[in-house]
Amino acid sequence: MNMRSIHYYLYVIVLLGFLSSCISDDLSDCPVPQYVVEISVKDMNYIINPDLLPEIPPQEENASFSDCIETIYYTLTDAISQNIVRETTVTIAASGDVQTYPITFEGIPEGEYILTVWGNLPSGNNSPRGELHRNSTESTDIYVSTRKLQFDSSYQTTKVPLERTKGKLLLLSYNFPTVIGGIKLNIDQIYQSADEELRYTGIASVEKFSPFQSSVPTLLAPSPEGSTSILKLDYYTNDTGNGEPFLDVPPIYFTMYRNEISAVKVDYNIAQEAYEVYIYIQNEWTLIHQMTIEEIEE
Repeated sequence: MNMRSIHYYLYVIVLLGFLSSCISDDLSDCPVPQYVVEISVKDMNYIINPDLLPEIPPQEENASFSDCIETIYYTLTDAISQNIVRETTVTIAASGDVQTYPITFEGIPEGEYILTVWGNLPSGNNSPRGELHRNSTESTDIYVSTRKLQFDSSYQTTKVPLERTKGKLLLLSYNFPTVIGGIKLNIDQIYQSADEELRYTGIASVEKFSPFQSSVPTLLAPSPEGSTSILKLDYYTNDTGNGEPFLDVPPIYFTMYRNEISAVKVDYNIAQEAYEVYIYIQNEWTLIHQMTIEEIEE
């Protein structure tokens, strides 16, 4: 027997020994398949004309993942049985300058799976995952994504981009007297929930009180398809919202869209001695209300 044959048989013996160890009861020496998914952020910025609405500074497109996403929650579901094989709690997303959030799955049998990821769910959230305005609150800037994955020997790292579920209502208030201390917003006719494929259901309302500021942003789900949302504004001379409002604005009808900004402006026109209400439509401000009130001594 020549040396080449001896080397061949030695190789076969070693290989058989390795394989036998992987099919024995002790699997500690066997390679464990790892499947990596990189979670990214698709909707870094809202759709907006930054020249006309400078109050919303754009996020840099190379911003880190944690600049947009504070918490992560995900499930991995078997596509055939529909059983959840992996699930997390609502977890604080890692900080740092990285632009993606890696998820590594180990010990998962080969097959087809569905990964669903939610971003910015409130910590300790026990409500349904797609509820956007629980208890009539603004809640958080919730993101979501879902992707079907095939885990096998040909799998390569996959990016799953998160999309924003809500839009933003921007309220601008100019030239008010210094006695104004607070603003109460009531918004009706917006969607209540969204699923992992951004299909919206239900009808919700949001109530919010804010100390007086020239710019007040509010996160809102889109308006129901084929209808408009309704904004009711009250301005108060205190910071509690108690008593009669200084200014009671007539209902404002507007449309909210996912990942877009809707804007309303209330401005005191000194020449007209009137409060004017504008809505931002088709890249310009449109006057919809003009109200005169008795002058208040400061």
